[in-house]
Order: sequence, then C-alpha cells, then structure tokens
Amino acid sequence: MKRKVCWRLKPLFASAGMLVLFALMLSVLVLAGAAAPVHASAEQTTGKVEIQLSDSASGIELTLYKVGDYENGSFIFTDIFAQSGVEISDLNNSSEAQTAAQALAAYAETLSSGGSASAGSTSGGSAQNYIISTVTADASGSVKFDSLPLGLYLIAQTGGTEYLEAQPTLIPLPYSGADSGQGWIYDVTIALKYSFPGGAVILTKTDDAGDLIEGAVFVLQQKVYADSESEVPLDAESGTDDTGFYYWKEFAKDLKTSAYGQVVVTGLPTGEFRLVETENPEGYVDSYAVVTFTISAAGTVAEANGVYSAASGDVQTVSAVNPRTQVTINKVDEAGAAVAGAKLVIKDADGNVIHKEDGTAKYGLTTTAGTDILYGLPAGTYYLDEVTEPDGYKYTADVMFTVSEAEGTQNTVTMVDPAVPTDTAKDSSDSAADEGSLTVSKELKLQNGSAAMAESASFYVALFSDETCATRVSGVKTITFTNTGSSSVTFEHLDLETSYYVAETDEYGEVLTSGMTSDGVVYAPDYPDGASVKLSKKNADGTITFKNVFYELPSGYYYVGYLTITKKTIRGSEAYDTDDTFYARVFSDSALNEPASDVIELAMGGNSSFSYTVELNAGTGSGTSATYYVAETDSSGTPLTNTSAHDFTISIDKESVKLSQTNTEKTVTITNTFEPDETEENGTTTSGSSSGGTDETTATSVQTGDETPLGRYLAVMLAAVVILLAAGAVWRKRRE
Repeated sequence: MKRKVCWRLKPLFASAGMLVLFALMLSVLVLAGAAAPVHASAEQTTGKVEIQLSDSASGIELTLYKVGDYENGSFIFTDIFAQSGVEISDLNNSSEAQTAAQALAAYAETLSSGGSASAGSTSGGSAQNYIISTVTADASGSVKFDSLPLGLYLIAQTGGTEYLEAQPTLIPLPYSGADSGQGWIYDVTIALKYSFPGGAVILTKTDDAGDLIEGAVFVLQQKVYADSESEVPLDAESGTDDTGFYYWKEFAKDLKTSAYGQVVVTGLPTGEFRLVETENPEGYVDSYAVVTFTISAAGTVAEANGVYSAASGDVQTVSAVNPRTQVTINKVDEAGAAVAGAKLVIKDADGNVIHKEDGTAKYGLTTTAGTDILYGLPAGTYYLDEVTEPDGYKYTADVMFTVSEAEGTQNTVTMVDPAVPTDTAKDSSDSAADEGSLTVSKELKLQNGSAAMAESASFYVALFSDETCATRVSGVKTITFTNTGSSSVTFEHLDLETSYYVAETDEYGEVLTSGMTSDGVVYAPDYPDGASVKLSKKNADGTITFKNVFYELPSGYYYVGYLTITKKTIRGSEAYDTDDTFYARVFSDSALNEPASDVIELAMGGNSSFSYTVELNAGTGSGTSATYYVAETDSSGTPLTNTSAHDFTISIDKESVKLSQTNTEKTVTITNTFEPDETEENGTTTSGSSSGGTDETTATSVQTGDETPLGRYLAVMLAAVVILLAAGAVWRKRRE
C-alpha cells in the first residue's frame, strides 16, 4: 500500500513551468536528449537517466534510489521514504531542493546500514526495494540507468569519495519541458555538481647525513595545458608532451621547511605538480632541488608534536636532499705529513669564535692522521684557529680561508705545525737555552681576601703578544684544581727576548674579563701589574701568578686551611742531623683509611728539622669545620707503626687538628727518636716513616740490631768464661 496523504507532490509539478523550475533547483545542467518531445500518455511507462561527470570521477560509485511513485500526474512517496521526515511539497529554490536531497541521501544511508527505519518495518516488502541500481562510473565519468519505471528518484554517491564528492540530486521522471517546447521528458541527462576533496603532499628535506633541514624555501607549481604555444606566459617554464603545450603555473610560494624539515600542502586539485627549491639554507650546497608528483586521489594529513604524517586516502610523500658544504682541513707538519691531535675551531671574519646557543663552538674538530672534513659552514671568510697544539709541535697562528656554496666547489685550508726540535740548541757564550718556558700559577680567592679551594674545577689560560691580549701566541692550557686552592701550568718552547702577556680565557682561547660558575657565582681574574713576563737568555724560565676573585663561595668550593707538618729527628735528647727522606700523609678519619692529601715527602737534607705546609678544606662557612689526622707513612702512603722493624720510635704531638673559616692554620710535629747508644755507619742512618698520633707525645723504644758492636760483646763474653773457669778451679781446690 502507498500512502497518498500528505506526500503527494502534485502541487510542485502542477505546471510545466514548475517542473522546469524544479529541474533548475536540482542543478540539472543539461535537459532532454536526443528524443523528440513526448507527451505523457498511458502507453509511456518508463524512462532513462544518464549522469555526466568529469573523467576524474572514474571509479566512483553512484546509487539510484526510487523515493516516490508516479500516479495520475503526481509523485507520491513510497512507504519507506514516507518515514524519512523530509518535507519537499513546497520547495521554493535550488538551495532548499539541495537540502532535501542531502537529507534523503542521509536517510537512505541509514537504511542501507540497518538503521531503525527500514522497509521491513512497513508494509512495503523487502528492505532493498528502494535501491534501483548501484553503478561505478566508467573512464569518461558517465553513469547510465535504463528502463526506469516512472517516479521520483534520488541519485547519491555511495563510494569513491577519495576521488571526488558528488552532490545528491532529486530527479523527477518524467518532467514537463513545455516551456522549452519539448513537452514531457522521459530521457534525462544531467551533470551533477561535484567537488574534489583535495589531495595532499608532504615533502621532507634532509642533508647528506640524513639530518632534517629547517629553513629551505620552495615554490609549488602546477602543470597547466594550453591550446597553443601562444597562450603560454612568457615568464613561465614550458614544454610539450603527448597531451600538448603546457607550462608550470605558480600554485603556492614561500613554502619553508619546518624544524622537522617538512613542507605540507593540502587541498590540492588533481593534476601534476612540482616543488622547486628557491632558497637553500646557509651551510648547504646550492643544489636547488626539483621534486615532481601527481595528485590523482584525495588524502588527509595529521599532525603530532609538530610532525605531519598521512592520515587517510592517498597522500604523496616526497623527499629532497641538500648536501652540506665541505671544507677539507689539512693539518700537517713542515714535511707535509698529517698531524693528529690538534684541537681546532672556526672564527668568523672578525676573529670571533662562532658559538652555538649553548655557548659551545659551532664548528670545530680534533685532527686525525687521516682526512679531516668540516661540514655545514656557510659561504664566507673565516679563520682556522688552533686551540691546542699536539704534543711535540709548536702553536701556529690563525689561517684565513673562504667557503663557497657553489655546486662542485672544493673548499680546503692548510695549517702547518712546526715540530719541536729534539735537541734544544745552546748558546756557546752563556749556555742558556734558545727556548724558554713560562709557568703560570692561579690562586683562588674570595673578595674579602680569604683563600678558597675547589673540590674539582678547570680554568683556561693562554699567552698573548700584546697588552690588549688581542693576538694569541700559544695554545690554550687547562689549569685544574682538585682539592686545592692553587694550581699551575707551564708553557714551553717559547721564543726568547720576547714579552708574553697572560690572560684567562674560555676553552677556545677568547679572553675573559669575568666568568661564572655553574651555580651562577661570578668571578674575575686579578693580574699583577702588567700581567707580562719577558723571557731572555738570562731569564729563560719565567713565572707569573694571578688570582681568580670570587664574590661568594661557589658550590663545590671551600675555605682553605693550612696545616704545617714539621719533621724532627733526635738521638736521645739531642737534635740529630740526617740526609734521610721520610713520608707523611693527612687523613680525614681516625682509622687512617680516607686520605685527605697526597703523600708528602719530607727530605731532611742533612738537617734535624724539615717543615711542609699542605692546603686542606677548612669548611664552607661560619659554623663549619673539618678534622684531620696526620700519620707517618711509607713512600706509598701506608701508615707506619712503632715496631722492631725500625731503629727509631715515632711520636706525634697531636692526635687530631680542626680547621675552620676562623681558624685556618695548624701545626703538627712528627718526631723520630733514635737511641743514644746507636752509632751511624758511613754517616747515615736507615730510617722509615710511621704514623700514629696522640694529644701527648709518646715514645716507644724501637731497636734494630743492625749496628750492634759484636766484637766487643764477644770479648766480654770470653773474659766472663775465663773468670768462671778460674773460679771453678779454686772452688774444687778448696773442697779437696
């Protein structure tokens, strides 16, 4: 049964003029066809529909639905579509007609997917009765439906949306063509409105090492065909192919690669395109990549953390490679042999080291015995700077060179390091060396004058030829502090009769007027007047000391305490001069397991007393302190005790000492006591070192036996035997 109440379409099609209006509202672009006008009659019961799309629609799927029957000049909803809720009995324009068609297409899709409204829930029979046919567009984009019963039809796309998206359309069969003199039309040809959902391309730009390149600029061009060569713009690159004349038309410009090396373009129509690089980033060869691709299907992209990837459909993914510039570094000796181990950096045309954002050198390397290549240096003028010369070679001044980004250019720079002579020549007149040295010492101080020490710290120093320290004439040396407040380095193989200026630098040799520790404490170098030393044949080995002044105590730094260890040797109660060498060490625990200093050598040098002062941690501020224990040791630092292995006893005047910010100086005396009756052979006594320590001096007698007068002991024993024998004879005589 068909419901005829409320769904009769007769009011809309009451006249031929209204039918034509309806056809226009439904976006019917081509009316009627080859057949002559045919008037509605009882004999004409079928018609046909042809859908025309572009050839890009090849492969899309269209479905024809019958939504209404034709009875007595009127269209009546079928039972299935009567439940759609769509009202089309009073449509006034094409927009309303299009809205109704879209609503009916959505309803039909619900039916096809098993929605709540279906033919099975009505008296209309099978759920598929409303589908007339589903057809795939051919190569020309044409779809035909023949022998259709008269009625109201809906054409809707049901597949192939990756190629294009066609609008659903209502088609009345027949409709009146009276206004055009055609009468009733049963063969309908229409061109559906459609749109291409858009293609997408993702280009990834990398260098020759596979690293992503940011900042490359591209223009996107589309291949456009012209009817004749005269239609090709004069400034466009053009050509011919099997299709005819074409030229490359700008589609989008100023497409710059992201931090992830990507250019992404979406919403592209079908056709052939190319991405042409118009600007290479600095440090890359001027290769100007050209990448061609074709858009034949739609595709979408998705972004995650700045990186794009294909999400759906057919996304074109292409790539382009930009080689980095290369500079071949030839570090050789005077004979042309490769020199390994030289630390080099690149300076700009103004002589400044080129830094990264984190402060490290952007371009640098340590030479090897093979070929050394520096990559990615932009075109321009530079200086090759030797930060540290290898062992056995002299420092070499900066060498200027240029870099070109032109394709095929070979960029090279050569630096020669003279070898250090194996036999330093002597001047025959005064035997002074032809080369000198300069020892540079640094002390750590606080602004208030207090000495400081670093648990672990490194600073850098270099020599310059001028008072302004503009021209460096040495490699950069590292002054290392490990639990000390002073340290030094020595520059060797220096020219004589030359003044050298000392300056603190960063690790690349750039002069520092101030610095900052890792925890933000500022310090500044404090040099003696002139901060220079002149080397001469009479003063070939120079020295200079400067300070680093800190405005507060940094983390990992301590106040300095000074512990003076005095070694005394006595025989009996008298001072005893000796040439022996003894050893001592400072420990931070009473069990003498945790050393707080290196092994200290106490060389007596023919004296009975010798002192040595060691720097120690005296705490990090007010209220803090450190306790230490002193022990005599052997040469390897193992504590000694009073045993029969030594011919002296060891005593230490203090069991422990405490250092602090307000009490920075302490003394400890180690006394070795030799027995009064001992004699020395050849003017020397074999001595060892030992430790142990109490608040009060203790002396435990230790005798060796190495120097006992055996001859005198044997004579005394023999005399005793004689006396005993004589006494025995007298005793026996008296008994008799």
